[in-house]
Amino acid sequence: MAGTIVACLPPDDNRRVHPSSIRLSGAIRRGWAFVFDLILLIATGYGILLAIPAPHSLLSLILLNSLPIFLVLYLTFSETLFQTTFGKVICGMKVVREDGRAARFSTIFIRNVFKCFDINPFNYLAMTISSYKQKLGDSVSGTIIVNDRKGFWGWLSIPFMLLFPALLLTAGFFQKNNFWKTDYILSIGVGHYKISFDPIPETIKSRFFAHVSLQDIDLSLSEDPEKNSDTFAPGDTIFVHPDFASQGSGPIMTPDITSLEVLDPNNVSILKMDNIQLKPLRFVLHPQALLGDYTIKLTAKDSMGNSSSQEKKFTVSPAGPSTL
Repeated sequence: MAGTIVACLPPDDNRRVHPSSIRLSGAIRRGWAFVFDLILLIATGYGILLAIPAPHSLLSLILLNSLPIFLVLYLTFSETLFQTTFGKVICGMKVVREDGRAARFSTIFIRNVFKCFDINPFNYLAMTISSYKQKLGDSVSGTIIVNDRKGFWGWLSIPFMLLFPALLLTAGFFQKNNFWKTDYILSIGVGHYKISFDPIPETIKSRFFAHVSLQDIDLSLSEDPEKNSDTFAPGDTIFVHPDFASQGSGPIMTPDITSLEVLDPNNVSILKMDNIQLKPLRFVLHPQALLGDYTIKLTAKDSMGNSSSQEKKFTVSPAGPSTL
């Protein structure tokens, strides 16, 4: 009645690279594009690692094993939406099917799954002698990489690929249970074939944070560290005020107190606390505590996993505190 018909047109024809204008990308250009993409892949991987709550073992196991899938999807979404990636658009390249049409999500996904086989010198050598300059992933998925700088749409892959790792790194940085702040390490493999390592070397950590160490311990009968004392009476509540000092020019994050121990005049441990979450930090003397000189020991760990310890003497006497 309306005088219309429904026609089936070739999909993504508006983004098609005409076969007559196809110029295949060589190994050198594709190698440089991969280097640029690899930088963002590493940043994205570290962002995901930082976002994982390390103390939750089951969730950490699931997310760690899903990390390769996240990275594959990261590339796949960019190449599906924009036909290119950060490195490819800088080098003036696009991913298309062998007939020049834009590749579908499933095609791109298969192509990126094979990247673990693509990253080797022999694959690049094979690409130089291939008539379509295809690596294994290209051959399986039926895609080719062409030289094409036309269109503004491909350049949008740059903010897309930069924004994603930036958000992940920021969120992971402030995530209190990330492996960095909790001093967890990664383990890969099983049994005798397991390899454990810290994903971020200390030399890199030192560029982000100042080294903070425990320098002194102040004791008082209140939360006010200025009203410190070194003499207390049995039954008193003693507030502990750690004094920290920083080395380096990076940002400062307050270390965590990992242990507190109190020794009586006979050098016997009467109190031992680990992984302390108590704020303000304090402990209570027994109403029948021995009189004499006591020792308190603190251990702290900064954001880079460096530990430092200090100890301080204080006296328990019937006379009570003497304010300094």
